Amino acid sequence: MGIVRTIFVLSVVTALALCVVWQAREGRRAGYRLEELRREAECRQAEVHVYQAHVSKLKTPQRILKLVESLGLPLEQSSPQQPAVAGRNDAAASFQTAHRQPQAATD
Repeated sequence: MGIVRTIFVLSVVTALALCVVWQAREGRRAGYRLEELRREAECRQAEVHVYQAHVSKLKTPQRILKLVESLGLPLEQSSPQQPAVAGRNDAAASFQTAHRQPQAATD
C-alpha cells in the first residue's frame, strides 16, 4: 500500500504544480494583452485628437466665409430665429424646377 499511496500523492502534487504553472501563464498572457490594449487605446485617443482638431479647423467661420466667397455664393444675413444659409433658396428652387413631375392634362 505504500507505493500506491506515494504514487497518488505525487500525482496530486504534480497536478497542483501544473495548475499553478498554467495560472501563471494565463496571468502573463492577460498582462501582455492588457498592455497591448492600453497602447491601442492611446493610439486611438491620439487619432481622436487629430480628427477633433481637423473638424474644428473645418468649422471655423473664416474658412467657411472664404469658401463661400470663392464659390461666388450669395451670403444672406440671418435673423436670430433663422440661421444663415448661403445659396440655399436658389439651390432649392432650381432643384424643385428640375425635378418637377409633369402634370397630366385634364380634359
